[in-house]
Amino acid sequence: MSRAVAALGKGRSEHMHAFASDVREGGDVFPDADRRIAISIDRDGQVLHEPMGPDGDPYSCWMRELEGQGVDTDRMMSDMTTVWDFLRHDPKWELDPGRSYGGVVFFGSQDIGGSAVVANLVRDLGPGDMPVVFSGSYGEAAKFRLVAEKLGLNSDRIIEEPLATNTGQNAVNSAALLKERGRDVGSIIAVCTPQHARRVESTIRKQCPDVQHVAMVTADVSVENYIRYGYRTIPDEARVPQEVVSAILGEIKRLDEYPREGHILEQEIPDDVREAYARLSQTFQPTAKRY
Repeated sequence: MSRAVAALGKGRSEHMHAFASDVREGGDVFPDADRRIAISIDRDGQVLHEPMGPDGDPYSCWMRELEGQGVDTDRMMSDMTTVWDFLRHDPKWELDPGRSYGGVVFFGSQDIGGSAVVANLVRDLGPGDMPVVFSGSYGEAAKFRLVAEKLGLNSDRIIEEPLATNTGQNAVNSAALLKERGRDVGSIIAVCTPQHARRVESTIRKQCPDVQHVAMVTADVSVENYIRYGYRTIPDEARVPQEVVSAILGEIKRLDEYPREGHILEQEIPDDVREAYARLSQTFQPTAKRY
């Protein structure tokens, strides 16, 4: 297993998260073989950066606004890191080079950068015929598939699952498609946004009894860089930072609620994560429940 794949699985180094898109007119995307990310460029080959206003980038403006409201932003970001690291990483999710995986399942989202994670992962895994399922309704699966193909993912390996409208359906439908291909789904690799990883892993193990082990792979990025650059469908169209924070906090809310509703396995949330979440919830509203 290459160091690049290991880094993706462990989520420990701090690479800037960049994005791939097939929707910017005249633009192109290419993979950087050394840094294992995708960099978006315009028709002149210039890297697309965050658009700057007269007062700076949206993240800096947002932080100044919070400070003006009396928010301790240093403590806030420390708490966000605590929550973020809990959601995105667990040692038991790491890729096992000695294990045979039945396929890769991509869980759609609003973060187009996930296509680059899939393309880089498959390239690092090396030659083989492991299928990749892109799952998501309303054109989501097709959108991510097209970007991944643009980044070099072989279309022969791709299965498109266009019907799933939630995480549970993503998991069940994708596992069924892999089994139809004759794949052993006892072990699979799942790719999703970092904040979604814990719920995805728990959903798969709850909803797919044939799956015994799930290796989780996400973009390897700090919470600060994700709030700055992540969770967007187009590289140069940033989401409001507060919306990204609310989406991250919403995952803790779901980890508490969904086991009682039968969607996921019960999760043990450490005290320091709960305390950080409680402090953050005094300033930010976690996103509403969405299965």
